[in-house]
Amino acid sequence: MKKIEKFFLAFEAFVISFNLTNAQDTWTQKANFPGPERDFAFSFTIGNNGYFGGGIFDTSIKSIARKDFWKYNTDSNSWTQLSNLPGDSTIGSVGLTIGNKGWVFTGFYGHSVYEFDPSKYKWTQQPNFPGKGRSNASGFSIGSKAYIGLGMGLGNRFFNDFWEYDTSSESWTRLADFPGKPRGFAIAFSIGNKAYVGTGWDSGGESLRDFWEYNPASNKWTLKDSVGIMGRIGGIGFSMYGHGFIGLGENIVSSSYTQLNDLWRYDTSLNLWGQQNYYPGLPCVDSHTFQIGNQEFIVGGICAGYNPEKYSNEVWELYNHTSGIPEPTNPINFSIYPNPNTGHFILNSSYPIQSYEILDMNGKEIYRKYRDSGNGTVNIYLSLANGIYLIRIVSEQGTSVKKLIVNN
Repeated sequence: MKKIEKFFLAFEAFVISFNLTNAQDTWTQKANFPGPERDFAFSFTIGNNGYFGGGIFDTSIKSIARKDFWKYNTDSNSWTQLSNLPGDSTIGSVGLTIGNKGWVFTGFYGHSVYEFDPSKYKWTQQPNFPGKGRSNASGFSIGSKAYIGLGMGLGNRFFNDFWEYDTSSESWTRLADFPGKPRGFAIAFSIGNKAYVGTGWDSGGESLRDFWEYNPASNKWTLKDSVGIMGRIGGIGFSMYGHGFIGLGENIVSSSYTQLNDLWRYDTSLNLWGQQNYYPGLPCVDSHTFQIGNQEFIVGGICAGYNPEKYSNEVWELYNHTSGIPEPTNPINFSIYPNPNTGHFILNSSYPIQSYEILDMNGKEIYRKYRDSGNGTVNIYLSLANGIYLIRIVSEQGTSVKKLIVNN
């Protein structure tokens, strides 16, 4: 555990260095959501409009399922109520955007699938989800396909199956199971032709922080760096300008609940998380998002504790001013062996290495070596303190960066 704690302390220092050298994203409060309070809602984006609805409102006396459905116009910063949702209650449903339509999957331990056409303000029922009925599942879309999995069933049952829905053929296909613990309340988003799934809540009541990449082309899952410095359930997750974001939610340890307002950015090329500006609203769990361009909107959630529960109707816009952490130029593959190491390690690249440099966790260059000639294998002997570093290599074909872990 001490090694893990040391890693994240070093990682936070690394985050600060990037935040100091890149313009920060900014938060702006927008028009409050005018509808009634709720939890376990859904959202999606179509064009320049965000859509939000469904869910449930709990009191000490009764629970009220929400059937209302709303549109947010970013140009006018205003909300409009649309016709109520059809079919079964959408409590803990998954909302996705595919093409120019919105989709709502499962919810309230059910199998229902509905497609929303904004040009007609019309809902159409689609083939049911073939897995076990569930709530608080996770989903993402790539191209014309939706991917739905995980979630919670009746009897406190948690799932780890994943399914693909092809909207063109209206058919379902079961995929490779998610290799992590079965869970609900996990986040999911896609970047390019890959997807990312992580965090959530398992049957043991643990809030999780593991993070996985899914490649539809190979139908394989790959474990990546864990999210932030603590587990979370019911967080927000989205992608923007080629990076992933996870934040808010709730950390549970031994029946102690801590609601979070942090936000973390994931760099796919470095497999690293960096902390961003904190969410300025109340710490919330089960908030929802929709995205228009480089603006992400966060709405709703249960905030600032329970008994009584406090539901939020605040809406905040996260506006991105940058293109994120600079990507390596024409990234190439190289390996470090062993890693962790004692300062003695081997770099191996398929291309001749022209130079390499090592940065500390404050972004300061501590070693650089130019090579007049050579091949793709370099033996390195350095005296480095224990910690996490970055090593960047340069070749004629491009540059790449990886983590270097020194543990004497």
